[in-house]
Amino acid sequence: MDLDGKLAQEETLENIELESSNSRLEFLSGRTVIIIDEDMANAFSIAGHLASHQADRMIENQFQNAVDICSSVYFDLIFLSSSIGAEDYTKYIEAFRTIPIYENTIILLMLKQNDQELEVIRGDCGVNDSVSIPADFNQITTNIKKYI
Repeated sequence: MDLDGKLAQEETLENIELESSNSRLEFLSGRTVIIIDEDMANAFSIAGHLASHQADRMIENQFQNAVDICSSVYFDLIFLSSSIGAEDYTKYIEAFRTIPIYENTIILLMLKQNDQELEVIRGDCGVNDSVSIPADFNQITTNIKKYI
């Protein structure tokens, strides 16, 4: 193969890799996400990851404020911290699910590694799935792609 042919082949491979990379990064393009967590380090970590996937993000550290916001603004995806405890997060999930536009919205519960007992009951309270905190970005991406 001559030099021109080799350069054209390399350019084609680079374009294929770039297109593949862009399709991976844009799977959340145009989607809106709210991250509800009192721990701002967790919230900003997840928000940064979602930004790389082209999602529009909002962070709220007050749970009741988040419910109020969601009653007038639609989000495609809700990340909800389990830090408030099972009884309270169940109450907030029920509050989201009673808003008609949120009946089928994806809700991911953010669980700290020592919250394994919450993992057992998450399906019973209307949560779609859970993600580990500190953030495991591969798990977050995989879990979101299951529902989008």
